[in-house]
Amino acid sequence: MRSTVVVTVLCTLVVLLFDATVSSAGSIAYSLGAGYVDESPNGLGLASLGVSKLAWRHFEVTADVAYMHFDRGTVSFRCFDGPCPQSHLKTSVIPVSIGLAGYLRGPRRSGPYGEFSPSLVVNRWSTEGGAWNGRFTNVTAGLKVGLGGRVAIFENGRLDLGVLYLLSGSGEIEDRAVRDATGRFDGLTGVVPFARLSITL
Repeated sequence: MRSTVVVTVLCTLVVLLFDATVSSAGSIAYSLGAGYVDESPNGLGLASLGVSKLAWRHFEVTADVAYMHFDRGTVSFRCFDGPCPQSHLKTSVIPVSIGLAGYLRGPRRSGPYGEFSPSLVVNRWSTEGGAWNGRFTNVTAGLKVGLGGRVAIFENGRLDLGVLYLLSGSGEIEDRAVRDATGRFDGLTGVVPFARLSITL
């Protein structure tokens, strides 16, 4: 029930923002981004979808949704006799961010940029295996800060190359047995190489 309410609220906020950008004056840009997160033995990808609107000469209001998936491998549950049961743990992290991006030479020209976006982060865990099967959802506060350079590749297209600093608050898995096996989730903290393609309409 909690996860359904969270997803509904987040979807409503994104839809309202898209409606607001469409109905307001100013340039609107849609973006698709990808990055590399070094949080697992083999690393993993970050994918994002966003929208931005020119607010002032050198600033845009931005909103985006990102997705990361962590395969945390096999965890053993506490036991007192014999082999301890095991399950496979996976974690999905979905930051929803709304903030500002600033461009030294303006968003339509090549040059350095920076962005700052508070986030609402949906953390989802799932366990599969002989010991326990289940899913949990937790919502925490987060932050996204980025620095990089923008390259104007054609009239309405821009390519951003830079790094993102991602931070999300810690959360607890509700089931005590699963929490004892996996430990506390200390949140996501890391610097992510990032590329983003934006198209201005």
